[in-house]
Amino acid sequence: MKMSSLSNLKRTAAPLIHRLPPEILLEVVSILLDKNSRNMIFPSHVCRLWRRLIIQSALLWTCIVLGDRNEYGVSSYLLAVFERAREHPMSLSITPDNDQRDPYGLLEDVILMSPIECKWRSISYTSDKIEDFTFFFKDDIDVSHLEVFSFTCRKRGYGSIEWDLPEGVVDFRPFTKLRSLTLDFTQRLVPAKVFAPWDQLTDLTITSRIYADQYLIILRQCVNLEKCCLRPAIRSEDDSDIESDEDEEKDNQEPLLFRKLRRLEVATDAPLTLIPSLLECPALEEAIIHYEVEEEEGECNELMSLLRRCGKTLRKVQLPGLACYDFKYIQQELSTLEDLTISGSMGWPSFDKHNEDSDHERNAYKDGTRSFLEPLIAHPEYLPQLKTLRIINQRIEERVLLERLLSRFVEARLSTKNGGSELQEVVFGLDKVASQEQRARRKKWSQWRNNGVRMKFN
Repeated sequence: MKMSSLSNLKRTAAPLIHRLPPEILLEVVSILLDKNSRNMIFPSHVCRLWRRLIIQSALLWTCIVLGDRNEYGVSSYLLAVFERAREHPMSLSITPDNDQRDPYGLLEDVILMSPIECKWRSISYTSDKIEDFTFFFKDDIDVSHLEVFSFTCRKRGYGSIEWDLPEGVVDFRPFTKLRSLTLDFTQRLVPAKVFAPWDQLTDLTITSRIYADQYLIILRQCVNLEKCCLRPAIRSEDDSDIESDEDEEKDNQEPLLFRKLRRLEVATDAPLTLIPSLLECPALEEAIIHYEVEEEEGECNELMSLLRRCGKTLRKVQLPGLACYDFKYIQQELSTLEDLTISGSMGWPSFDKHNEDSDHERNAYKDGTRSFLEPLIAHPEYLPQLKTLRIINQRIEERVLLERLLSRFVEARLSTKNGGSELQEVVFGLDKVASQEQRARRKKWSQWRNNGVRMKFN
């Protein structure tokens, strides 16, 4: 029966496929590309027609992705790719698995095997060695055509970096067409020793743990940013003199105007104040804010003030649960918000690990949950364009109250007098630990059932 079905399929489907115009067939095949030319190998073996079209389409062979498998013997693949891509600009991504070949060796192979006339449009490189970064500032590779450059060091380190480069200077100025720059490592950059065409960047990600006032040195030159991701370090209590200097600097700073910025992501240990207090983003549509602790009430006021200033353009916001105390004061200002995510518990964290189940902490979580949801229940007109609400990574203690309040929130939305609600989806999820504990309990209950004991909750 299977053979008969296959024969019928060949008789009916093959003529239809062969009647497709070549450009339509290539459009379908290009969906499989997914920024990796390796995905073209199997389709090119289907039949002679497919092979001829795929091999002759140079754009399908411009995306080299290495490191997700054992790359020994990759030379023949690289030679074929460079030959088929012809004169088209190339993209390279190397993100090795832990057990795979050394990424630096792969990088050298690719560069050595590439034709002299090869133009690199995009390079994304991930390594465990911060020293590999300097490879891109040698004469071995032509960077004059690079539009996208990303370097990630997975091995996190501390302290400032002394680069093995002339005078220790990182000079991106030869990257004359650079538009997107990602420097993803925790070692600290010295902004005075980094030169780049900042004013032409549209996408910037810097996770180096430099302080906010040093970030400003870079940001003030990035006047055309559309996307920005920052991971500033927070001053310790021992830096009180420096903190007072920052406060004085904040008073004297001009606003930091990003006319084109549409997406902003900021992650810190504690709420950031200096940068948000200066930012003016009249086109901001997406804001992702994350911090671990909020030791004093009102620490995130500057962040909330920034969101309020962007209330008429913001469409998507993600906040930590700790921000819910202050978020309630700006809910009515976010008139265009469509997607809201609250991640983590909505309460003050306990600094005493032995008191995680104390009544005080449980009450804090309840207060935070009510502080966020009750204003939305009482005022369905707040967040009028909201389509999706996600409350994720919650503790098990918060589940019952959250489910009850979320039900009331949906009911309030559906009963609005203005003809209905934009709301389409509400997502609620426990954090990883709580989910694991829940699955472990259910597994035990299943085992107990086999022993004649049933667990039943009404």
